[in-house]
Amino acid sequence: MRNFLSVKYILLFAAAVPNVYASNLTIVPMYTGLAGRNLTLVESAVNTAIATFEKDLTANSAVKIPIFFTLDTNPADAGSSMAATMDISYTSYLKDLKAYKNPNSSQQLAWSHLPHGPGVGVNHNATQVQVTQALLYAIGDKKDAASLGNQNTIYLSLNPTPKATDLVPTVEHEIDEILGVGGWGSTIVSGALPTDVGPLDLYRYGIHNVLSYSNNINTSAYFSIDGGHTPLVYFNQLHNNYGGDFSDWSDKQGDGYNTPPQVQDAANNPYSTNIPMLGKNELIALTAVGWDLTAAGLSVITPVTRSELAAVPLSSTAWFMLSGLGVFAARGRKTRV
Repeated sequence: MRNFLSVKYILLFAAAVPNVYASNLTIVPMYTGLAGRNLTLVESAVNTAIATFEKDLTANSAVKIPIFFTLDTNPADAGSSMAATMDISYTSYLKDLKAYKNPNSSQQLAWSHLPHGPGVGVNHNATQVQVTQALLYAIGDKKDAASLGNQNTIYLSLNPTPKATDLVPTVEHEIDEILGVGGWGSTIVSGALPTDVGPLDLYRYGIHNVLSYSNNINTSAYFSIDGGHTPLVYFNQLHNNYGGDFSDWSDKQGDGYNTPPQVQDAANNPYSTNIPMLGKNELIALTAVGWDLTAAGLSVITPVTRSELAAVPLSSTAWFMLSGLGVFAARGRKTRV
């Protein structure tokens, strides 16, 4: 779901061997149900947002993601999305990540803290991961991705007509989710627990070394790629004051605004003059779940400190053999709005 917000996190650059590919991601926009609407404004915002993702993201092989853009008739939404998804085994997901020949420093740090499997340690030790079609393509699972057809859709509210500066981050927020973070990167929502987890749930912590999978709105959870030692940003769960997805960004208390604004924020800060754009936390999340970054994307994130990386072997085989430490908490389910 879309509205806007964020926490500022600055890290030091760590030497590593990155995949410095030119982008081979292509997002193909298609428009339906927008006859008589301000299509020129929509196309301009969509093209601007797409250009940002295609500049910063890449994968090990060429990836083409078609996305339909249409009208959102819910006046409470600035935007929403529907993503094609599939459950794959956690073992298969780890295998696909391990196939990366030169993981960047964020990926090395994040993946070294993942559980060994076959279970993830939370949600009754779930063994299945809900992966979006776009992320399946990114991690090389092209057969499963192709079997889902073209179902990815972004719904935009155009009444009243939004300003272009509002529409661009809304589009980026929803593309983020289709690519596998934010709402579609998690399976946590209020209500019954599912039997799977989302890739972003593997980096959702309550305290150091303790993953969080609770759908209780009195729970505080944060995004971290170093086993919960360093909170990068808090999730939109505690009090859930903004409504929407538990896997959007919020602040620690759930009752204030993060600064600077980020596109995956759950709510808009009406007092901020900063326009949220795709930033560090979104790119760190995307690369942690399986996307790679171009040189431009790597320049946006200075993802880990040298001390944090010191414990992570840099060889393509040894780094992956580490796992997250020990104990984990319980948690809930997500829907798309």
